[in-house]
Amino acid sequence: MPDPTPKQIVAAKWLLKQSAGHPEDYIRKRIGDLLGSLDIDYEISYPTESGPADIYLPRRRTIIETKALGLADDPNKPQSRKNKESPKEQLERYLRAEISRELKSTLPKDTEDRAWTGILTDGRVWHVWRYAHEENAVGVTVEAAYRPSTPPTLIDRLEHILRGKLVGKPWIPSDPRPIFEPQLERLRELYESLPKRAERATETKRRLWLEMLRTSSMEPDSEAARQRLFVAHSFLVALARGVIHVLATPGKNPEAENILGDGFVAWIVETTKGKQWAASFLEEIQGYDWRRRPGDVLRPLYEQFVDERDRKAFGEFYTPDWLAELLVREVCDDAWCKTAITKALEARRQSVDLEGVGVLDPTCGSGTFLYHAARRILTSPTVTDLTNSDKASIVCTLVHGIDVHPIAAEIARATLLRALPTEPPHGKSDLRIHEGDALLIHGDDESSLFRPTNGEIRISTPKGAEVLFPRSFVERPDFSDNLRRLVLSAESDRPLPSDIISAIPDSDQEAIEECHRRFVDIIKDEGDSVWTWYIRNTTGPHRLSEKKVDRIVANPPWVKMAHVQSQGRKQAVKDFAASPDIDLWTGGKHAPHFDIAQLFVKRARQLYLANPKNDPAAWLVKKAALKAGSWEKFRQWHDTVCKQAIDLEALKPFGGGDARRCCILFDGRISSVKPREKDLVGIIEGKLPPPYASLDDINKRLVFKATASPVPREASEYINEKGKTLFRQGATITPQVLVVLSKADMSGKRKLCRVTTMRSQHPPWSGIDPQTGMVPCGWIRDLITSKLVLPFALSPAGMHQALIPTNDDGSLDKAAVKNSAFWKSLNETYEENKGAGTHTPGDLLARIDYGSILSSQLNLSGRSKTMVVYPSSGDVMRACRTRPGSVIVDATLYYYVAVNASEAAYLVALLNAPCLTNAFAQSRESGRDFHLHPWRKIPLRRYDGRNSTHVKLAKLTTQAERMAQRWFSSPYNPSSHLGQVALSERLRDLFRNEGLFAEIDRLARKILPDQARSID
Repeated sequence: MPDPTPKQIVAAKWLLKQSAGHPEDYIRKRIGDLLGSLDIDYEISYPTESGPADIYLPRRRTIIETKALGLADDPNKPQSRKNKESPKEQLERYLRAEISRELKSTLPKDTEDRAWTGILTDGRVWHVWRYAHEENAVGVTVEAAYRPSTPPTLIDRLEHILRGKLVGKPWIPSDPRPIFEPQLERLRELYESLPKRAERATETKRRLWLEMLRTSSMEPDSEAARQRLFVAHSFLVALARGVIHVLATPGKNPEAENILGDGFVAWIVETTKGKQWAASFLEEIQGYDWRRRPGDVLRPLYEQFVDERDRKAFGEFYTPDWLAELLVREVCDDAWCKTAITKALEARRQSVDLEGVGVLDPTCGSGTFLYHAARRILTSPTVTDLTNSDKASIVCTLVHGIDVHPIAAEIARATLLRALPTEPPHGKSDLRIHEGDALLIHGDDESSLFRPTNGEIRISTPKGAEVLFPRSFVERPDFSDNLRRLVLSAESDRPLPSDIISAIPDSDQEAIEECHRRFVDIIKDEGDSVWTWYIRNTTGPHRLSEKKVDRIVANPPWVKMAHVQSQGRKQAVKDFAASPDIDLWTGGKHAPHFDIAQLFVKRARQLYLANPKNDPAAWLVKKAALKAGSWEKFRQWHDTVCKQAIDLEALKPFGGGDARRCCILFDGRISSVKPREKDLVGIIEGKLPPPYASLDDINKRLVFKATASPVPREASEYINEKGKTLFRQGATITPQVLVVLSKADMSGKRKLCRVTTMRSQHPPWSGIDPQTGMVPCGWIRDLITSKLVLPFALSPAGMHQALIPTNDDGSLDKAAVKNSAFWKSLNETYEENKGAGTHTPGDLLARIDYGSILSSQLNLSGRSKTMVVYPSSGDVMRACRTRPGSVIVDATLYYYVAVNASEAAYLVALLNAPCLTNAFAQSRESGRDFHLHPWRKIPLRRYDGRNSTHVKLAKLTTQAERMAQRWFSSPYNPSSHLGQVALSERLRDLFRNEGLFAEIDRLARKILPDQARSID
């Protein structure tokens, strides 16, 4: 055996030399580090059916139970007065659960000769037992209180204990992206080199794929994006179907044409090279064990291979496993699991369909909620005595999913199969996951192929042909199989099977024969291999709406109306939201911000719940749902069913950014989390867990608190007699690549200088290279953005500069296009790439002066007054003073030109006051957006020079400004390496430590006693 490496020695040495006081979690991590250095795969907090095992070694049939130092000395001693179970008994409980699970699994018999190993350790003392691979196995001692004296002896003994033949296939990694990235590149190459003969059939599949995107407002905004997504989606569907094949038909060799020959993905196997690619790809998928890995392992593949820009545009924020597990635990409680399982078993015995019972995710995405719903059902004592096949069948009966995304349903099927202990009795056909529009919005416009008319189901093809299906055919239990047979007979131009005709009412038999005749013509003209898939999926939600469920858990898509690309779809959604049955449309200034998630909550309750007024549901939606104006009508309706709201802004499960602030809405009943109040705030103590962490991993750090009582609301005196605030939003200086500068050579006394613009981050402007040219030096203006605004100061990092065409008097140069060749070039670029909306400014000058906001700022030039600026959004309010006219304030800021410097200083002190932090936060109506809300809801008084409190606050601002400047100029100041958030926190610490904030808070409480509350 080779000598231990330095890394192995360090890991082993820490365990042997550790001191008392290290928590068990830390020791567990260090043991994991040692295993990793030995190239031994391991799982932390592995979820056995008897609880989470501390460390599990895949394929080695080994479980390690870790304890804090000194608590592993006696393996048979009860762990505490309350917990009478000994460490060895705890270890054996996990081992026997895993042995039982494997005995019922489908592993090849030749792998079952490896014994199980149980290890109990605190890092210094090690106990080891062997267990036969059989029910209720009894441990045989291998090591009793082994205390290695040196790191090499620990390493040598551990390797000896763990050696032996590995069991089963390698587990798929929790992040399998590196394995499959090369295969995606090969598929892109195949698509780009498709032969002419395959282009026609592929184009039909691509059009139907695009229609499925359009139906849910997901149509890509450019041809390049459509091409990119089509290949990425084809790849992910091929992956999902490969995984489904492995899970649903283990041991059966994959046949590429059978697996990929249905749906839009069929283009892959219509060429020889495509078939070769598919065979290689499916063989690679089959080489891994996809069932044993906990959590949603397909999600990172989707997030990697679908461009982030496309996911953001589609409102796709996929739920972390631990959060999905929390919601499922509350909706699918123990009592429901027992009742639902019992009813499902009874329905099976009577050979009838189960109606009105089950759990649904109407926007299931990659299937995260479905996975955890399945796991929840499988841990119910009610299924303990069932066979694995029966358990799988029960889950398939109770768990339902819908998603309109053309790959989501495919991935969700694979994800749900991964949760099952074995394949269901009838393979993937047992899964109740539908691809279609859960809202069932079908307008009579060109954006929709699927339209109900006079009780019929009408399908329109990309070339305009139409097929009308009688509902009696669609609603039959054997619809999927009969549809497949109908299409196959049409493909071969054979008569429709007589049993299909005779199975429906006489009045509909001529209609179904006409369907068959229409498909004969359509397939000849538009190709085959896609229609069964398309029609089966689009009709799925209709069939489910007839059966009903009694639980819903979902994260509906966060898509604003402003982001819906198809005008036809946008109008259909608007009309639907305004219809009498829905009645959620807010209109007016709120119209662009109307979120389609509202429709899913109300419509899904109406369509799919057996008792829409009372059945429980849990929704993960934007925090805007709690108070934004665009959700006002939703709240008026939803308050009748909502029993609890949990604000997750502080927890940040989706990371930073205004659009990612979210909350949980519990319908039907209050959750079990403590305290059990209607409005709560969720907080995570410590570092945010990774998306694949389990609820057990973070339960100790997940804290819920009652929402702070709302502060009184009253308008400020900074609103004029017309109801308008005196503060104004800055100018929209975009697109960045045309008007914001990265370089400006202003050396010398030249009238012209060379400038280079800054690259934009968002399409379509991100595809344009920075521009370089000559402009008058007077056109270059300093630009303040929210990133530069700190408490009482502007960041020393330096301002950006903007290109603002102006005349000698400081006004905008309306003739800039004529006077400057470079501006003319920039303007042409703008006109080529601008949006097609009716309100889109016609030229670049009109763009940066939209609503004359920029002109208003330029008119301030030359004034000797002081300007107050604060950010339009942020976690904590901050503000500072600057000179009007000397800089351009952009749209990420709001500004006010004060009557005098003292008034500005007074306002800046109040805006930065820590005791008002909560009042400013509560004034917001969505996410982190302050906008003008503070002035409408917080009664800030106008500055009064005769009021000593006002005057003292103004003087404190001057002190804070000087303090900040001294700190910036200090040789030990790290400000050049810090961003806005870190700099703001450093300054606040400085003001707090110097007692400045305490004095500001004391005075602010005199002015606003009801609003001056701490964040807690």
